[in-house]
Amino acid sequence: MNCRLRKNNIIEIKVGIGVAWGRALMVKAGYRGSGINEVVWMGNVVNEASKLAHYGNRESYDKELMVSSDFQSNLNDENKKLLEWNSVRSCYQANIINTVMEEWYQKNCQ
Repeated sequence: MNCRLRKNNIIEIKVGIGVAWGRALMVKAGYRGSGINEVVWMGNVVNEASKLAHYGNRESYDKELMVSSDFQSNLNDENKKLLEWNSVRSCYQANIINTVMEEWYQKNCQ
């Protein structure tokens, strides 16, 4: 998408992904017959993931994926190696690259 935006001189979209570990409460919101019947997630883990997503890609030292310490501690050793500590945000971080998509991007968007 950013490829097309850039070609049309439109500001590119930057995203951040926040991941936290914990329990969340899922509640269906709305009332019968209204057509509104959405699922709402609540809890500290949701708030923490939202805060981490806000940090993702925000500054030059922030990467796309921001991960809580609790989440990182529950990963196996191999996956822990994919993350690095962000001392400014007090969380772990990584960049995410889908290699097939990256190859397409390099061919079509440069």
